[in-house]
Amino acid sequence: PHGGGGPGVGPICVAQHLAPFLPGHHVRPSESPLAIDATAAAPFGSASVSLISWAYIRMLGGNGLRESSNIALLNANYMASRLSGHYSVRYTNENGRVAHELLIDLGEFGKSAGLKVMDFAKRLQ
Repeated sequence: PHGGGGPGVGPICVAQHLAPFLPGHHVRPSESPLAIDATAAAPFGSASVSLISWAYIRMLGGNGLRESSNIALLNANYMASRLSGHYSVRYTNENGRVAHELLIDLGEFGKSAGLKVMDFAKRLQ
């Protein structure tokens, strides 16, 4: 699945085999026993977040959007290159490259130091 602006929007596209896992909500419960908990306070996401994405794309134009995408890829791969000797970089392709987001596995810190992912998230705020 891929969202359109973060967890506030929720999934906007999903393959058929993943449909049973789509989030439910207490206002509109899912009929699937495999559904995950709500990802946003609003049952259908926050449509206003989509306006921000639209305005950003409109402001950049085609060339600007391409350039900002290239810079995002370059930055993520630079960070992956610098951190890969110290952390386990997740979701690389066959060339060892990452996409526009860099994901590192923090699970090893639970075993070695008793730290959870939320401990890191709190420090980044």
